[in-house]
Amino acid sequence: AFSQGASLSLVGVMIAVALVPPLAAAGLFVGNGELHLGGQALLLFATNLVCINAAGIVTFLLQGLPPRSWRMTGSVLAVWFFVLVLLAGLLTLRAVTADALS
Repeated sequence: AFSQGASLSLVGVMIAVALVPPLAAAGLFVGNGELHLGGQALLLFATNLVCINAAGIVTFLLQGLPPRSWRMTGSVLAVWFFVLVLLAGLLTLRAVTADALS
């Protein structure tokens, strides 16, 4: 939308379609006491969020729109690394807990 003139409304709707249903499902599951399914819905939300962000970054780089500064890019990479390590830790904890309960 930014570089090709596509409608910003359409881009917003596409992002909302990818993010809102998993969040709504997570809320419904957690509210109903289905914590496992709520966690899976949140994992889907996180996956969609990461993929949307990665697709945006790659698209801008391929079209010759680099980040404003490499320092900012380093900070963003550090945050992404932290998020990925956190997700890996949570998934490992979930697997270990599931094995211990069975």
